[in-house]
Amino acid sequence: MKTILKMLSLFLLISFTFLSADNNTSTPQFNIEGQIILNTISKLENKGYITQKNATEAKKEFVFDNKNLTQEIKPSLTAVNEVTWTEYLNLINFMKLFAMLGFLYVFKGIIMNFIYVFYSVPAAVYQLMLIVFSLTLTFFSNDLWASQSFYLSNFGVVANIFVLTWVVFSHDEFFEKIFKLFSLNIPVHISIGFYLMVYFGFFAIHLDSSFLGILSLIGFSAMFTFIMGSTGLSTFIGYEEEDYMNISLFVNGIILLAYSYISINNIPVPYLETFSIGIEYICSLAFTIALLINSSFFSSSDRGFIFAVILMFISFGLSITGIYLFDMTIIPVIFNTGFFLFILGWIGYLGFQLNVLFTVTLLSSLLYGIALLIEARPELFVTSLF
Repeated sequence: MKTILKMLSLFLLISFTFLSADNNTSTPQFNIEGQIILNTISKLENKGYITQKNATEAKKEFVFDNKNLTQEIKPSLTAVNEVTWTEYLNLINFMKLFAMLGFLYVFKGIIMNFIYVFYSVPAAVYQLMLIVFSLTLTFFSNDLWASQSFYLSNFGVVANIFVLTWVVFSHDEFFEKIFKLFSLNIPVHISIGFYLMVYFGFFAIHLDSSFLGILSLIGFSAMFTFIMGSTGLSTFIGYEEEDYMNISLFVNGIILLAYSYISINNIPVPYLETFSIGIEYICSLAFTIALLINSSFFSSSDRGFIFAVILMFISFGLSITGIYLFDMTIIPVIFNTGFFLFILGWIGYLGFQLNVLFTVTLLSSLLYGIALLIEARPELFVTSLF
C-alpha cells in the first residue's frame, strides 16, 4: 500500500511540475492590433474552424513577420521604482502592528479554543466535507459560478484525487484490500497509471479540457514507470524500471507516428484535439528519453543497441523533415534536443578514451557552437522543462 501512495503522490507532483513549465514560459507581447489578430486566430483554431497548421502559418504571416506588430509592449516601471520598503517603516504602520499584536494577546484564549476544536474533529468529517465540495465543483460548477465553471470543474477533478489520497493515507489497510480487488494482480504502477489515465481522460472529454488531457497522458506514461519532476535544484526525468522502457519506446513511437500522419493530412479524429498537447509533449519526451538511454554508451552491450542508434538517426531525419516540410513544432523540437544530447554523449565518451585535452576542447567548441545555434534558432530546441 505504501507503494500505491507513493505512486499517487508522485503522479500529482509530476503533473503540477510539468504544468508549471507552461505557466512560467514567457510569451512575447505585441501592440494592440497584433494582439487582436493573435487572439482571433487562436479562437478560430480552438473552435475548429482552422487547423493547427493553418493557424501557425497565419500567425507567422500576419503577425510575426510584420515588423509593425512585433514591437513588444514594455510596461513602465517608474511607479514601482518610486516605492521602496523603507517607506513602510513609519509611525502609523508601527502603531498598527502593535495594535494587532495586542488584539492577538487579548483573544489568545478564543484562538486556542478554536484550534483545539479544529483538531478534536475527526479527520473523516473534514474528508467528507472536502469530497462533497470537490464533487460539487466537478459536476455542478455551473450552478456556483457560470462564467468560471470550466476552471472550477478542472479544479474539482484534480481535487478529488488529492482528497482520495488523503483518505487512502488515513485508512491504509482498508484501501489495500480494495486495491488488490481492482488491480487484478497487475503491477501497482500499471494499475494506478491506467485508472488515472481513464479518470482524467473521461473528464478531459467531458469538459473538453486540454489540461486534463495532459494529466491523462501522464497517467498513461506512468504505466511504463516514466517519471519526471524537479527538486528546485535539479530536474530528473527517466524510467524507474528498465523492463518497461522498450515497451514505452515502441508504444509511444506508434502513437507519435499515427498522430503526425493524422495532423499532416488533417484527418478529423474525435477528441484528438483535447489530447494533442499531452501527446506532443508527454509521448515525445517518453519516446526520446527511452531512445536516448537505449542508444547511449551505457547500453552499448545490450541486444537492441544497434537498432536504437539507427532509430535515433531516423528520428532526427524525420524531425527535420517535419519542421521544414510540414511546419511541425513540438515533436521535432524534442527529437532534435535528444539527438544532440546523443551526439555530445558519444563524442565525450569516445574522446576521453583517446585524449582528454582534445576531447575537452572539442566538447567545449561544440557546446559553444550549439549554444549559438540555440540562441539563433530557439524554436528548434527544448530550452527549459520546468
